[in-house]
Amino acid sequence: MCLVKRLTLGVVDSVKRRTYDERQVSVHPPQRRRPRARPTNAYEAFPRSALSHTLIDRFEWRVARHPRRLAIVDADRELTYRDLNREANNVANAVLRTVGSPVAAVGLCFPQGWRSLAATLGVLKAGAAYVPFDHRLEPDALRDQLETFDVPIVVADATLARSLGQLTVPLLNAETIDAPTTVPPRTTGPDDSAYIFVTSGSTGPPKGVVDTHRNVLHNVLRYTNSLRICGSDRLSLIQAPSFSATVSTGFCGLLNGATLLPFDLEREGAHALPRWLAAREATMFHSVPALFRYLLRSDEPLDLLRIIRLEGDRATPDDIAGFRRRFRRGCLLVNGLG
Repeated sequence: MCLVKRLTLGVVDSVKRRTYDERQVSVHPPQRRRPRARPTNAYEAFPRSALSHTLIDRFEWRVARHPRRLAIVDADRELTYRDLNREANNVANAVLRTVGSPVAAVGLCFPQGWRSLAATLGVLKAGAAYVPFDHRLEPDALRDQLETFDVPIVVADATLARSLGQLTVPLLNAETIDAPTTVPPRTTGPDDSAYIFVTSGSTGPPKGVVDTHRNVLHNVLRYTNSLRICGSDRLSLIQAPSFSATVSTGFCGLLNGATLLPFDLEREGAHALPRWLAAREATMFHSVPALFRYLLRSDEPLDLLRIIRLEGDRATPDDIAGFRRRFRRGCLLVNGLG
């Protein structure tokens, strides 16, 4: 049995049982606990009933409700929810046509951008879990990972497709896919695997981390209802697709009818972030503290930002002080993991 299938069958049971504590925990005793600042904007609460469906169910519900609303604003293309749905259907039907039947997982190799997001949704529409590999790896190292995880098919951007060359499994170039854009048959449920993220391998061989549609939707529910994410929000998407931080930002945006703003950090450079955020009129910024500090050193007008969410590393007292000096009253700093 291939590694992907063993992961999907063996790990998913423990993942299903994992629950997220929605309480906000404080280290201060009750008598010393200070009230937390909370967003006050109007929003549509994410319903608990959505947890009985899939990510694609919720996405297609948004497509039907807001087909002309902007889903993605990228450097080279803007896509409405209808456009993005068609692109995702194109990928899904190409995958199903190539492999001939539903598969457990599909490998993805992309830099950050609209094609990566369309491919992610397309794989889910094809009834598979997506496995995003690090596109920055050298071709030989990337081929080794693809063989280790034994994915039956890979979808990649044009540059990576050319550099990978011949593989032992089918390789689809995302730029040349030409398949029907009709909605493929639905084959998944809420407790099926949604993704398998590959660990960095810093403490041993890379491993697969599996999560289900239901758990991802629960994560979306928590962030939506605590941060009041709404259709008028414009969310930065900075992390590479192979980083798990893209899950909450990507799906919180698309499942709430908001607009995602992909940023290719490798191509553009961190110094371009403040000007890009101002030009894109971002309302939510999600990053590690090191990138946040570029905003603190900039004088670009960032008055539209209402949420700054830091994860992945430790935020310092200087970061907090810099936030208070730099951003308007009403903008909230959310310190997540790390």
